[in-house]
Amino acid sequence: MIKVGNSCLVQKSKGNLQTIADFHLSKVNPIRKDTKPSLNSITHKLLLAKKTFLDKGYLLNFCNNDKKHQSRLLKFVDYCSININRIILAEPNVFKNIISEINKIVIPSDWNDIHGNKTEFHRIISENVFNYSGYRNSKGCIDTYKKLIGTQAQCFYCNNHKMDVVKYESTKDKLFFDLDHFYLKSKYPYLSLSFFNLIPCCGLCNSTVRGSIEFTNDNHINPYENCFDSEYRFRLPLEQLVKLNIGCDNPFSSVDIELRENSKRVNDFSVRDLKLAERYQNEITTINNLAMKYIKYSYLKDEFLDVYVDMIYGLNYCDIPQCPEYISVVQLGKLKRDIITQLLGED
Repeated sequence: MIKVGNSCLVQKSKGNLQTIADFHLSKVNPIRKDTKPSLNSITHKLLLAKKTFLDKGYLLNFCNNDKKHQSRLLKFVDYCSININRIILAEPNVFKNIISEINKIVIPSDWNDIHGNKTEFHRIISENVFNYSGYRNSKGCIDTYKKLIGTQAQCFYCNNHKMDVVKYESTKDKLFFDLDHFYLKSKYPYLSLSFFNLIPCCGLCNSTVRGSIEFTNDNHINPYENCFDSEYRFRLPLEQLVKLNIGCDNPFSSVDIELRENSKRVNDFSVRDLKLAERYQNEITTINNLAMKYIKYSYLKDEFLDVYVDMIYGLNYCDIPQCPEYISVVQLGKLKRDIITQLLGED
């Protein structure tokens, strides 16, 4: 819920994040010492795909002997070959341009037939060239996300589920989280290995909630480009705050997620499509516990500030992050930080 480039994960450095992206590129499109593409590189796989599309059998069986159809596929391969580094390293605001450029080369029927089934071209591009499944199980993938999150962080979408890198079978690390394709792999297979299109997240956000909902940078927050914390805030209803102030136990029964006054994302559907409002209603116990702790230890604030901070925020701010950049490593850090800010009257 914090922009990745502004987080403690990369020491608030866009340069550090770019270094990780470059490392990712070196794993999906490795180049040999003699500067030729490695046999397992995307560049080499594109050459193999081009040979396939040039084959007379492919022209007859999959292009209905239509040379214009065949020509589109070859132009697509040439485009990807020339722009491969740009595709893999494209920042979120560039995806739209790449999609537009590719849509001028190939047409929808090249990807899916009249029945909506994926074509042989789609299969080759998604399975043979931009092979996400192969990458996901590779050491290169594990090493890339170890560099990004260390051994543990919170879901970049919901901030409520851990993402772990675990030593597995004593010899190999394993990623215990998903990589969500912000632009769907099924619709944009050529973006399936683009670093800034792969969002580390929990399985609930990726598979259970998001599923096949189409995301765009205009209507959804990509954590590599935008900051949920800067755009939204959790708010307790004022009438329930009154219950807290008059001494009611467990006064809160709901929490709202609202756009900040200065937010420009009025057409943003992130909260709706990730079901965040509904999911965070299950955290009312956490909110009530925090509110009661705030009331219980408020007398310490004036005379024993250090003790008060430890009791409310946890030792070294382990329970509630002092600064936004630590939201990404504290479970429910965004929620708890917003709530305590509201209780203190600081927002």
